[in-house]
Amino acid sequence: MRLSTGFIASEEVIASLSWSHRWTLCEDIGGTVLANTTTQRTLTNFCDVRDDPNLLRFCDRFHLSDPYRVPFRGDFKLAANYPLPYSIMLSANFTSSPGRPEANFSPVDELLPIDWNLTRTTRYTAADCVAPRPCTAGAPVVPGMVQTGLVVQLAPAGTTRFMERQNQINLSVKKTLRISRLEYAPEFDLFNVLNADTVVAERSSNYETPAYGLPSRVLIGRLMRLAVRVKW
Repeated sequence: MRLSTGFIASEEVIASLSWSHRWTLCEDIGGTVLANTTTQRTLTNFCDVRDDPNLLRFCDRFHLSDPYRVPFRGDFKLAANYPLPYSIMLSANFTSSPGRPEANFSPVDELLPIDWNLTRTTRYTAADCVAPRPCTAGAPVVPGMVQTGLVVQLAPAGTTRFMERQNQINLSVKKTLRISRLEYAPEFDLFNVLNADTVVAERSSNYETPAYGLPSRVLIGRLMRLAVRVKW
């Protein structure tokens, strides 16, 4: 049994800022603005795992060959709330983060490689063999290939292809009513105010396939919600 000694290292820079302001209108009313930003990248090295020699390419993300580099990528969050007269609360938040597929929790540095799904009949095209690339158009990519299929990584993840950045604004208005021992809080929420149609999923990352890089899902459009919360 072979034990892996691969390791993960990360570099992270975090900066945060908070600010509050109070003003007076009929009664003491104070609002709050909070801001936070994070910039980071994750580098890995798993070159000691030799179960599949094809995985050795780009296995050391600390020392990738030119022109590949893992950039620092950051997010920004801004939230504000302001209590208005008559027990009305107005709030809003803005988020800006590196794009990622929905339900995918991998670091953004490890997303969107460029893969080439090779078969025994895969041949170079004229576009593949533009000088100074050492290949011949029409020649098989892997002469005498034994396996029925092979996926080769052409470019490391998180270096050349990136999902669209996700920017979103949400608004909320809430009023609190107290009747006897009950507290009612009617709310109106508006999500994705700018109706952004950011791509959040692609059909395929396999190079030279009809579905390569084509969007398969976009961010949910502008959405309204009415609700009433009751406490007793």
